[in-house]
Amino acid sequence: MTLIKRKTMTRFWRKLSLQGDYFDSCWEWQAARNHLGYGLFQIDGKVTTASRAAWLIFNGDIPDGYDVCHRCDNPPCVNLLHLFLATKKENMQDMIAKGRHGWRDK
Repeated sequence: MTLIKRKTMTRFWRKLSLQGDYFDSCWEWQAARNHLGYGLFQIDGKVTTASRAAWLIFNGDIPDGYDVCHRCDNPPCVNLLHLFLATKKENMQDMIAKGRHGWRDK
């Protein structure tokens, strides 16, 4: 199991904007983001997405073959209630079901 240092957790919390209903609202990442809008965070010298960092910090290790996905479809969100683990295939199925695949029917 990955052990996260207290100072890493403190640094993580300082990069969030918590507004509205604590449980239902997205927790918007306020620091660096990639070109798709996903937050970026460094743990032990390695850069990862903020959503993945949130999962590691609060839930522990992520099984091989799984990604951290968003129920809210908001890339900078790190609210644990909005995150879930899924395989790449499951994530693609979720994306298609929600109409986020970017393909157009002709």
